[in-house]
Amino acid sequence: MLYLRIPFLHGVLLKTKNVKLKTLLLWIIQTSLVVFFCTACGGGGAPAVTPPLIGTQPVNLSVYVGRTANFSVVASGTAPLSYQWKRDGIDIPGATTANYVLTNAQLLDNGSIWTVVVSNKAGSVTSAAATLKVSTPIPGISLFAGRLPGLDGQGAAASFSDPSGITVDLAGNIYVADFANHTIRKITPSGFVTTLAGTAANSGFADGQGSAASFSYPEGICVDVNGNLYVIDSGLNTIRKITPSGFVTTIRRREGVGEAADGSVSDARFHYSTGIAVDASGNLYLGDETTIRKISPSGYVSILAGTPDVTGSADGQGAAARFKEPRGIALDSNGNIYVADTGNRSIRKISPTGYVTTLAGNADIIGASDGIGASASFSHPIGIAVDVSGNVFVSDRGAIRKINNSGVVSTFAGTSDVFGSKDGLGAAASFSHLGPVALDASGNLYVSDSNNTIRKISTSGFVTTLAGTVKIDDDVDGEGGGSAVFGLRAFGD
Repeated sequence: MLYLRIPFLHGVLLKTKNVKLKTLLLWIIQTSLVVFFCTACGGGGAPAVTPPLIGTQPVNLSVYVGRTANFSVVASGTAPLSYQWKRDGIDIPGATTANYVLTNAQLLDNGSIWTVVVSNKAGSVTSAAATLKVSTPIPGISLFAGRLPGLDGQGAAASFSDPSGITVDLAGNIYVADFANHTIRKITPSGFVTTLAGTAANSGFADGQGSAASFSYPEGICVDVNGNLYVIDSGLNTIRKITPSGFVTTIRRREGVGEAADGSVSDARFHYSTGIAVDASGNLYLGDETTIRKISPSGYVSILAGTPDVTGSADGQGAAARFKEPRGIALDSNGNIYVADTGNRSIRKISPTGYVTTLAGNADIIGASDGIGASASFSHPIGIAVDVSGNVFVSDRGAIRKINNSGVVSTFAGTSDVFGSKDGLGAAASFSHLGPVALDASGNLYVSDSNNTIRKISTSGFVTTLAGTVKIDDDVDGEGGGSAVFGLRAFGD
């Protein structure tokens, strides 16, 4: 409309003799033309295009031979952003995301320089250079089965060092707290092992992404419905959280032990926790020497059952109940909590209201007898898991025990005091000293075996070795070769 009025104003300008009016009309015409041409060229309302800016640069990495190096960058700017990673100044084909993972690093990779170019339609920027250091372990640090500790890979090509806590997410991925390697490992359903967080043989305390984080003897582990992991980092008596992408933060850090007390997660004190579980609402449950503790999503810590520093085996409501070294902990779909009460050699059940009963076993009897309730006996129950039908599975030294809905205890796989590493059906299989257990959605059972393997047990009781290679040890039968690793934790009396 403005453009159509310009010829009319031009005619008035030619006819009028009023100097002031001519000046005003000339200004209107000139201004209108400027506005028209600027609008036609896209000015005035066009959004600004911001060139890329790198906020977090790639960092120098140091890994052992055979390990994974994970480079990453965080950039901002007008989307879409594109990425191109370079090694020693040369483009890496297909390396076009914000992260680049080098698997199976070798000595020839030592000293290589890694950069990434981030681009958008406004320009590009090149990151700072990150240097990769690749080395072999210090002589004397753990070789087993002829290989380095903490190796990733398929099945038997992977290696563990005293694997402990184990859990399974909704997609069937298995996560293992690799105790003596100070790492968290991920195993796909097909048995491929990677390191999600931490660095093998590198103990410490640091939050961060993947290998930038560090742990000190991680032990208990569980996973929530969103895929977040929660880890009891026992060397520092802390609780860590790991996102599905591998970013580690600390929920609670209060090093050392002391008198147990409730309160906010930052102020509450714990004795020594090993088992951990999480419910659908995000509440965490831990076994803590003589109590079962609960941490709400808001971070408030309370005692659900038991009394600090008071041992025993009594059933009852809340603080009236007694425990002795509760280790494994699991939940069913109705909100009941099941506890492997290791020191009492029994399996306890806690209702959602906090009432404790003894499901099976007898605190005064050590053994491996099958039976109903208190007529059954356990030797050293540690791991516990509950399937969708309410069956309870318990790792008990060299055997997996099963408790059905009627409280009948049977031996599902292995034999309680017969140790080894054989795969097979039921009693034909053998284990070393078993640690925690976990179930997938199909009812398959996974268990950490102290012979440095992860074992899988089908719903029919057939045992296979999913990942890892058996270490050579005077107490372990089976195959394997190379030097032994002796990472010791107490499993028995």
